[in-house]
Parts: sequence; structure tokens; C-alpha cells
Amino acid sequence: MSLQSIKKIRDALLQTGIPAHHYEAPKKSKAPYLVWAEEGADTAWSGDNKIRRQTINGTVDFFTLQEFDPRADQVQEALGQAQIPYRLLSIQKEEDTGLIHYEWEWEIIG
Repeated sequence: MSLQSIKKIRDALLQTGIPAHHYEAPKKSKAPYLVWAEEGADTAWSGDNKIRRQTINGTVDFFTLQEFDPRADQVQEALGQAQIPYRLLSIQKEEDTGLIHYEWEWEIIG
């Protein structure tokens, strides 16, 4: 069992052409940009006293200034093409920055 499967998220997001950052964006990042992070294991299958497979979950956050930004669809398409299950958790406008913030939850089997 390897956690290297998490790189599948990074690779899918790089296909969008949107700058993608792991864990957090640099302080002076300009929208649009993505931030993705793994959060933990949801389910694990074990046998012979060791973990054989586990489901890793996390989030992808897309920040933009453009209302109805078509790049949000690009994120979903990239995850779908990589066969990464996801669900849209929220779309909100950040009051302090004015950014529109999309958040997806994803999971992969490692």
C-alpha cells in the first residue's frame, strides 16, 4: 500500500493549466489558482495483519475573481478524466478578498 497515489490529484490538476499549489498558495498568489490537500484515510481494508488498500480523501479549492468562471468546469473535467471521484461542497464569495471560492472533496484508493 502506497500513499504515492495522491500524486494522481496533482497530475490531474496540472492538466487544467491553472496554477495548482499543495496545502497552501504563496502569499501573493493572483487569482485564478488552485489549492489541494489530502486530509486522511476514510476507509481501510486489511489482511494478514497489514493494510492492503485504503481510501484517501481531501479537497481541491479553486479561487477566482470571475463569476461563473468556466475554469471551474475544467477542474471537474480533469478529475473526471483521471477517474477521481469528487463532489462539489460549496461555492462562496470570500468577503475579505472578494474571491469566488469553489471547494470539492475527492477520494482515491491508495
